[in-house]
Amino acid sequence: MRIGQLGNAVTIDSKSMGKSYLVARLRTPIQAEETSEEVNKKVKRAFDMDRFLLRKEGIVLKRKAETESDGERKAAKTRKYDASYLDIGFTCIVVSGESRPQCVICGVILANDSLKPTKLRRHFETKHGSLAGKSRDCFARKLTEITQQKEAVKHVANTPANALKASYQVAYHIAKNKRPFVDGEKVILPALLDVARTMLGEKAAEKFKSIPISDTTVCRRITDMSEDIQGQLIARLKSSLFALQLDEATDVSKDAHLIAYVRYCYETLVLEFFLFCKPIKGRATGSDLFAMINDFLNIHGLKWDNCVGICTDGAPSMCGARAGLKANVLKVAPHILWTHCMIHREALAVRNMDSKLEDVLNSAVKIVNFIKTHPTRARLFAILCAEMGAEHDGLLFHTEVRWLSRGKVLSRIFELRNEVRQFLLCLDPCKSEQLCNPRWLVLLAYLADIFEKLNSLNVSLQGADMTSFTMNKRITAFKKKLELWRRLVEDGLFEQFPCLVDALAGTEYELPSVAELSDQVSPPYQRLFFSQMAKTT
Repeated sequence: MRIGQLGNAVTIDSKSMGKSYLVARLRTPIQAEETSEEVNKKVKRAFDMDRFLLRKEGIVLKRKAETESDGERKAAKTRKYDASYLDIGFTCIVVSGESRPQCVICGVILANDSLKPTKLRRHFETKHGSLAGKSRDCFARKLTEITQQKEAVKHVANTPANALKASYQVAYHIAKNKRPFVDGEKVILPALLDVARTMLGEKAAEKFKSIPISDTTVCRRITDMSEDIQGQLIARLKSSLFALQLDEATDVSKDAHLIAYVRYCYETLVLEFFLFCKPIKGRATGSDLFAMINDFLNIHGLKWDNCVGICTDGAPSMCGARAGLKANVLKVAPHILWTHCMIHREALAVRNMDSKLEDVLNSAVKIVNFIKTHPTRARLFAILCAEMGAEHDGLLFHTEVRWLSRGKVLSRIFELRNEVRQFLLCLDPCKSEQLCNPRWLVLLAYLADIFEKLNSLNVSLQGADMTSFTMNKRITAFKKKLELWRRLVEDGLFEQFPCLVDALAGTEYELPSVAELSDQVSPPYQRLFFSQMAKTT
């Protein structure tokens, strides 16, 4: 009875406390032999322990509440940016309504808690110690660059798709026609606006203003298109065989460049594209040229094993068997077939002339230089040509490195022979003696005709998709024409040489050596082309 009464009392007491510790304590088996005093002691100890635990739990809950309130107070406290922080390379940026420091050098955005000079200075000294001691103006310039980059990205992101496409189309035409980048903003856009206002109205013209075609934008567009084309080309070359055509050229600024074209197989087609043009910074030896080509192939993941042939001109740095480019390439890829460019061989064959014809060519070049190199003489000669009703108002300079130059120079001076003779009679009669010599004029006419035909052959050998078989057919056909022309000249027929017919009109000058002069053209072709053609075909 005492135990039951005690249990009921404890049960009631445990409900009032709201905790189950005391009940759990009494649920342990109670021995029947325990007296009421022992049970009361056990209950008292359990009750004391329960009060202790409740008090401790209350303290913990209180501390937790205090901690949460402190966190809320700390979270509510935000630091503000100070303009002096730019002295250590930091600006301010708002992220989710909160001010955060941003490094103007690396662009890293830190937390709001880092808006302290000590933390900002620690980042600067740790990441950018080499810039220590820089003035505020330096960081201000960096801040301006970041702002401009953000504006550019924002502008591109807000550019309509049609305007962006139109920007690339304008840049493509500027690059294709080799025009200055500033023409897009200074010429093309104003013209588009005027046309749109006239044809479509002011509302339509406003749409054209959204097209980004500034000089820097056009430059980026052209760079993007170039990189995309090169990426597609490299991807194709990695999975196909290809051949290279190399040439070392010097521009008008006396800067040397290495130019490379590539021909490769794609599906069922044989395609030819421009590969690269790199400036030659140092010497243009065979090893230097090989290093440039090898570096390009390694950077883009191309292998020499896929290269089956290389075509170059006959320069020693290219075709040298010991130290030239050929020797260096054959060391790493002995399977490559090396060929000599047929257009270069055609130019070499044309240089082999009879001494009499060469004297006529040199005299004609001297006459041209006498008139063209002096500005006053050139202007006076232009006035004379206009007064005499000539088709042209000036002569052309001869350039040795341009293969078509000789034919054009000789044709122009022969067409203006009467104007040149009158001009030289007024300035220097001694220089006009050759133009008064019928024999010299006949040889000049013959040179003008034969070089015009050689220029036509040279142009026919150029262009894309030309193969050695096609060139072989055209060169063979030209050689047969030379044989035919020689037989016609021997029979006194000169219709194939219109300038020569014009020079012979009204004169009694005979040409016993013209048939021999044609032999000066035929043998070089036989020697330079067909002996090597047999090896390559």
